This record gives sequence, structure tokens and C-alpha cells, in this order.
Amino acid sequence: MNCLTDDSKLLLTASGDQTVILWEVETGIFLYKWKHSGSVRCVRFCEGQYSRFLTVVDPFSTYPASLNVYSLAASPEDRA
Repeated sequence: MNCLTDDSKLLLTASGDQTVILWEVETGIFLYKWKHSGSVRCVRFCEGQYSRFLTVVDPFSTYPASLNVYSLAASPEDRA
């Protein structure tokens, strides 16, 4: 499941390849990738704000299922 901001400027994509990717919708530019320990089943921005988001990860190998909360930096340069 993917998540788009209300203003349609940013998109978070969840993937079976164990990643979440942040995209700039208008240009299609890849902004950042977060690696996880298992397939990412769901990603959601926090309601009313886009500086935080939640991921839900399936159990994989010896890693249990998990919920993770992340904060976005103010600019892409701060995310690296």
C-alpha cells in the first residue's frame, strides 16, 4: 500500500523488496530510500502532518513483524 500527501507533492511506496521510497510526484524524482528487515506491507503519513510516517513490516527469517515510525528531514540534503 502506498501513501500520497493531500497536496499530491510526495509519495511513499512500500515494497516487497524490503524498502520504502519517497518520491516527488510532479517530477518523478527519487528522494530517499529506507531499508527494512522484511517486506513492507503498508506505509502511511501521520494524519495532518507529513513530517512523520509509519511502516508495517512482515516477519522475515528471524526478524519479527514490526511497526516503525520515521521522521522526514526538512530538506532532501538532510536525509542522506
